[in-house]
This record gives sequence, structure tokens and C-alpha cells, in this order.
Amino acid sequence: MKSCLCFICLLFCIPSVLLGQDRKQNSFFFVQLTDPQLGFYSQDGDFSREQEQMHVLIETINVLKPEFVVISGDLVHDKENEAQLDGFDALCDELNSDIPLYLVPGNHDVGNDMTVEGTQKFIRRYGSDRFVWRKKNCCVIGFNTSEIRSGDPKREEAEFRWIESQLAGSRKYEHIVLVGHHPFFVESVEEADSYHNIPCSVRKKYLDMFCRYGVDVVLSGHLHRCVQSYYGYLRLVSSGAAGRALGQNKPGMMVVTILPEIVHTAFYEIGHLPRTINMFGR
Repeated sequence: MKSCLCFICLLFCIPSVLLGQDRKQNSFFFVQLTDPQLGFYSQDGDFSREQEQMHVLIETINVLKPEFVVISGDLVHDKENEAQLDGFDALCDELNSDIPLYLVPGNHDVGNDMTVEGTQKFIRRYGSDRFVWRKKNCCVIGFNTSEIRSGDPKREEAEFRWIESQLAGSRKYEHIVLVGHHPFFVESVEEADSYHNIPCSVRKKYLDMFCRYGVDVVLSGHLHRCVQSYYGYLRLVSSGAAGRALGQNKPGMMVVTILPEIVHTAFYEIGHLPRTINMFGR
């Protein structure tokens, strides 16, 4: 009788063990930094304050050991300032070499005029203005929102088609996360065009595509403060800045945790940065 009870307990334990192993294998986290924008505090003078903040953030990231880091635009305040550009490159070199780093441009990186030359210069310096990361049942796609906002229909359409092709190739993944610089909207999908959002003329085209392909969340920056909104079941999250913060937030970083059942986002301010990430609770 005793051996029979032990066998029954074993049968119940095996699925739990297997489930736990599957959860561990398919759970991970990455870090989003946005708008370090070296030189913003001083308006293109000294950038030591942004540099000091980034030192703290990178030190924390090296301790946490995320799957990867993405910096979603506005790396520097003035894209023509070689001291700022070199300062940013030096900060990137502080990141542990075994942690992949991906960059997508913001308006300060390609210019508010969003010319073809601005994007090409960014690509020459950093290798690409997009990225795709596929692993652990998740696909993360980084894209260039300045191409969408450029006012050039051909460039906008090329960006749309590229994103769509990546989404079409990611149907088998349980979770899909997108990363760009500009939020598609801040408060309402019907809000007027502004410096802060994607133009109305193309806004819903993208959002409807994201919904059609089952995107979980769209991450952005640009606002220098945390904002969350929804388009149907699609979640849109703008992170506070790694550099100069605006609004109520202090500078910090976004931790994106991918669990089998959900994509969880949490913004941590400097002074309250984590030393570990709990993969099984929030």
C-alpha cells in the first residue's frame, strides 16, 4: 500500500517538474535603455551627468546579466558632436562583452529632418538601424521610427514591409516584442500629429498590423517619462530616460521579463535599481 502511494505521488510530481523545467527554459529578461542623450542636461556642453548615470546603469546591468540590452534611440544630444559620440561608444565598451547590445536610432541620432543621409550615417557608425532577436520562444524586433515619420512615402512603406516580413517569419513564437524610438501615440490613438507620436496618416496601419500578428507589446522612448497605453489588447510602453528625465520620473532603465504566460515590464529608477530579477513572480 505504501509503495502504491509513493508511485501515485511520483506521477503527480513528474508533470510539475517538467512544467518547472519548461518555464525556466522559456523565461528570460532583457533591459531597455532609452534616451541617454549625452549633452542634454547642459545643452551640448559637458555631459558628465549623463555619463555618471550611465555608469550606474551599466554596472547594474553587468551584475544582472540580462539576455541582451537594447538602447532605443537618442544616444546623444547632437549627432555632429564627436565628443558626445565617442563618449557614448566608451560607455558601450563598459558593458560586459558577453551581453549583446542592440541600437535603434532616435530623432537626435538621425536628425529631426530625418533625411536619408542621417539614417545612412547612423548605419555606417553602428552597423544597422534595425535588429531581430529570436530565441526562447520569443521574437524581439527593433525598427527605425524616423523612417516612418520621414514624410517620404517610399521610405515609410519600406519600413512597413520590412517589419511585416519579420512578423510573418515569427508566427511560431509565443511572444513578440517590438522596439522603436517614437511612441505611436501618447494618450489616444485619435490624437493629433505632434513631435511626440507617429503621424495619423499611417498610425493605425501599423497598429492594426501589430494586432494581426499577435504582438504583445511595443516599447519606445522619446518622451523621457513612463507612459503606458493600449490599442485593443496591444500594449504600448514608453520608458523613462536613462539620461535627463522629464515629468515625475527619475532616470532609470526598463526591465522586460518574458514568462511563458506574459510579457512583464518594470521601470527601475536610479536609487532603486534591482540586484536580481525574480523570474517566477512579479
